Amino acid sequence: MALEQAIGLMDAVSEALLKNFRALGIEIHNAYGQTEAPLITINRLGDNVIPTIGTALPDTEITVEPDGELIVKGPQVTLGYYGLQTENIQNGVLRTGDLGRMDESGHITLFGRKKDFIITAYGKNISIPKIEQRIKDIPGVSEAVLVGENRPYCTALIWLEGTCGDLSGQMERMNAELSHPEQIRKFTVMEKPLSIQAGELTPNLKVKRNNVCTHYAAEIEAMYR
Repeated sequence: MALEQAIGLMDAVSEALLKNFRALGIEIHNAYGQTEAPLITINRLGDNVIPTIGTALPDTEITVEPDGELIVKGPQVTLGYYGLQTENIQNGVLRTGDLGRMDESGHITLFGRKKDFIITAYGKNISIPKIEQRIKDIPGVSEAVLVGENRPYCTALIWLEGTCGDLSGQMERMNAELSHPEQIRKFTVMEKPLSIQAGELTPNLKVKRNNVCTHYAAEIEAMYR
């Protein structure tokens, strides 16, 4: 039995899960794409290498920058965003923002995003997606931005949709499951929604962290007083 599943890095299938399915006789053919290039790589029949995302599609060129970023050129790369300038797509070349490595056979393994980590003032590496996703898992939370780069502790900017109930209590319960450096010491609930026009969201609604932190610098500084 063969199943094909196209994934993005944030929805990556775990290596253990892929191997467990294989042990059951089910081959999941891991693949990779982004909104700007729907399908970039895939594991083919007879060449399904776990935990890679496979090899490039025909007429698709993938290079790996010295820092590990994957650069893609191919017919599936979008021309850009209507009416908007972008830095990650230039002349048909997509800077994915994903980090990976390519073996001699062309199979690619993903291992993170370029800006997936912050380093606190005490040198602790904190995974941004891990913490932000836990905050967004709280009912009523629509978006969260983790802050803590070169800071003594982590804080967060939080956006709500609808009612959230006892947010402080839920944050405390979340913190209990995290290591001390990962815990959110303070947070601020934002009233103004994030927007593309303000440069806070990309056209496909990903948060531009640097812009958000610049726009709400006063709120951030208040959490470190």
